[in-house]
Amino acid sequence: MARIETWLKCDLQQMVQVEKLTGNVFTADNQANRIGVIVTDDGESVTLTEGVTGYVIRQDDATVVVIGSTSGNRAWIDLPASAYTVPGLISIVIKLGTTTVAACCGQVARTTTDTIVDPGHVIPSIEELLAKIADCEAATAAAIAATTAANTATTAANSAAGSANSAASNANTKAALADEKATAANTAAGAANTAAGSANTAATNANTKATLADQKASLADQKATLANTAAANAVDKASAANTAAGSANTAAAAANAAAANVNTVTAKINNMTADAESLASSASASATISEVSGHKHIHIGVPRGADGRDGIIAHVDLGLFSMNINNDGDLICTYSTEAPALEIDANGDLIFTI
Repeated sequence: MARIETWLKCDLQQMVQVEKLTGNVFTADNQANRIGVIVTDDGESVTLTEGVTGYVIRQDDATVVVIGSTSGNRAWIDLPASAYTVPGLISIVIKLGTTTVAACCGQVARTTTDTIVDPGHVIPSIEELLAKIADCEAATAAAIAATTAANTATTAANSAAGSANSAASNANTKAALADEKATAANTAAGAANTAAGSANTAATNANTKATLADQKASLADQKATLANTAAANAVDKASAANTAAGSANTAAAAANAAAANVNTVTAKINNMTADAESLASSASASATISEVSGHKHIHIGVPRGADGRDGIIAHVDLGLFSMNINNDGDLICTYSTEAPALEIDANGDLIFTI
């Protein structure tokens, strides 16, 4: 039987999807299935340099590790006998190095066993079952032959009885001959009755064996129905798994989009710039926020203080406070008391609290 091959596709820029295994998988198979993957990067063919490893998870939660092969942009594994030993769900993951490039699932079906069981008997093998059916056929043939012989004997007896009646009507000299023939006829009739009884017994045995065969056929039908139900349940579970994987992919995409928005806002704040402009002493202080080259920028307008000693514009009970703008346009605050509070209000004005 030719190997069944399942080839999946993987683009390194896309998420891996769980696929369904192609073909049937049966217990006691060995390397009957090849699982392969064709790898691209953003649609372009790549040359694979890392080793390929397959992980086969059986129904009993045991994992079979399979070392695969590569050629060009193709990688594959051949399932060993240990992957088929447990009937039920089988899941397969293929990795290049530590990167998962393919995943699929299927169903391992149980093959026919050597033991057939009915409610009252156990036949160890199919050969013994066939032998017992042959015995039934031989017994039926013997019963038919015995019945035919009985019918022939009965016919002969009737013929003899007719001859005897004819002889009885003859002279007394023929009576002895008639008696002898009657005795012979009775003996033949007894033999016919015995043969008929044997035929009836053989027919009864044949009917009993036929009933047993019908019961075994019914049991086989029931097992087939159970197998079909199990296969249908496996398909439903595989469909549910695919649906759950799709939901997870959607949620991951939404999370990535939200993270991108946060990164954009964070970049604008982290890259924020600011400058200050000296205004006339009669002008009002101002502050504006704008977006420049993809980031926030604060522009502060500060009126010059009235001419005075060292630019001092305030005298408070606890010390002096002054503001000057140097030649570079920087706002210089000098104070001899606690540091003044600085804030920008809702209108964009720079507020100093002394």
